[in-house]
Amino acid sequence: MKRRITITRPDDFHCHLRSDEMMHKVIPFSNHFGKVVAMGNLTPPIVTGQDAVHYKRQILDAGATFEPIMSIMLTKETKPSIIYDAWKMGVKVLKLIPSGTSTGSQQGVALQALPYYYHVIEKALKCDLIFSGHWELMNEPLGGAEISEYQREARAIPYLLEVVRLFPNLKIVVEHVSTAAMVDCVINAPQNVAATITAHHIGPYQWDDVFDKCGNVTKPYLYCKPVLKSRPDVDAVSKAAFSGNPKFFFGSDSAPHPSDKKLLGKSPAAGIFSAPVAISWLWECFINNGKTAKDFEKFTAVFGSNFYGLPVNTDTITLVLKAWQVPSEYDGVVPFLARKELNWKILD
Repeated sequence: MKRRITITRPDDFHCHLRSDEMMHKVIPFSNHFGKVVAMGNLTPPIVTGQDAVHYKRQILDAGATFEPIMSIMLTKETKPSIIYDAWKMGVKVLKLIPSGTSTGSQQGVALQALPYYYHVIEKALKCDLIFSGHWELMNEPLGGAEISEYQREARAIPYLLEVVRLFPNLKIVVEHVSTAAMVDCVINAPQNVAATITAHHIGPYQWDDVFDKCGNVTKPYLYCKPVLKSRPDVDAVSKAAFSGNPKFFFGSDSAPHPSDKKLLGKSPAAGIFSAPVAISWLWECFINNGKTAKDFEKFTAVFGSNFYGLPVNTDTITLVLKAWQVPSEYDGVVPFLARKELNWKILD
C-alpha cells in the first residue's frame, strides 16, 4: 500500500461555519477544502443577498482560504425580489430548513407550507439557484402530532417529489441523506436531483449508538439532525457514497457546538463537528471498500462541482499513512471520532 497519496483538493458542499468566536475556531479546519457551501441558519439567519455578502466578508476576514459559496434561507418573508437581488449579489443557493429541523431554523418554512412559496422557488429556478433542502417532516399533516426523529426524512419524500414534479428543470439537493428510502428516491429521480452525504452518516455509528431504548440521547456528541439511522440505512448511504453515481457527493454538515450546548440533558444541541477528520475518515472508508483515489476524487471534488456548475479544483492535497489519535476536543469543541485512532492524515 502506498504511504502517501495526492488527490484533487476536495470541496465541502454543506458546512456550518457559525459566526463570531466559533467561526474563528472552526474555519482553519475547513481550509483544506477548495470550495465550501456556507449555510446561513445563524441567529439572525442569512436571508438576503446583502446578508450573504456581509457573511462572506466575515468568513474571509476570519482566515478562510477556500471559496465560500453563499446561500440564503427560505423564510416566511422571502419574496421573488429577494431571490433576484441575492442572485445579482452572487448567491448560489436557496436553502430550505423547515422550522424545528435544525439549529437556527425557527424562521424556516414548513414542508406543508411550501406551496405558498412555489412562486419564490420559480424565481430561484429562473435565477439558476440551487434549491438545497433539509428534507424532514416535523409534524403530522392532520392533527399536528410530532413525528419521531427516526421517521422524519422518509416522511418528507412526498413533499420532495411534488417539488421535483412541478419544477423539472430546478436543481435540487437533498442535504445529508440518511435513509435507504431517500437514497432510493434520489437514485430514481431525474438528473436534476442530487444529494450530499456526510462523513458521519456512513458510519461507524448508528441509531443504537446515540439513543437508548426509550429514545433518549445517550451520546450527545453523536446527536445530529437528521439523526443517525439503523444499520441498513447506514449501509445504503455508504453504498451510495462509494457507488460512483454522480448524484451523490460530499457535504460534511460539520456543525460545531461548545460542550455546554451539547450537554443539556434531554435537549442537546444537534450537530457533529466533523471538519477536522472528515477527509481522513472518508479516505479510510473508501480504501477499505476497495475504492481508488479516482473514486474518492469524484465523490469529494468532481461530482459536486459539476452539479453546481463550478470548475473542479486544479490544486491538490496530500494524505499520508500515519496513525494519529483524534483529539478529545479542539478549543472546547468535541470533534467527530474524538479519541479514536485514524490511519491517514492530511499533510499540512
